This record gives sequence, C-alpha cells and structure tokens, in this order.
Amino acid sequence: MILKQAKELGITPKMKFIGSEEMGEMELISLSGPEAAEGTYALTIWGAVPADFEKKVKTQFNAPMHYAIIFGMTR
Repeated sequence: MILKQAKELGITPKMKFIGSEEMGEMELISLSGPEAAEGTYALTIWGAVPADFEKKVKTQFNAPMHYAIIFGMTR
C-alpha cells in the first residue's frame, strides 16, 4: 500500500524504498504493481541450508525451505 501511495503522490521514483527480505518476494509486484515496485531494494541474507535443517522444516511445516523460516525455528 505504501508503494502504491508513493507512486500516486509522485514520491517515487525520486525516493527509493529499501526493505528486508519480504520486499524481495515476487508477491510485492503483484500487490503494488510493477510501476510502484520499480526501484525498490531488498536486503537479503541467504546461503546454503544444511540438509538436516531443510528436512526438519519439511517435517515441521510440511513446506519447502523458505528464508523467513530460519527466524522462527526452534530446536
């Protein structure tokens, strides 16, 4: 919504938006529209995931590995 409003108010593309991993999701484009999302930046830390951790994610959540899961996993 913020990106849409910034576009409507003429704030973008003069002002750049920087966000976390979630701004790197393709869903951002479908929610804001490609014109509003143009020029945004997302900072992401992502690397190799140990196989046992990926298996634990699949078992616990019945879902494929996703970078945001690492913030909520417990032993």
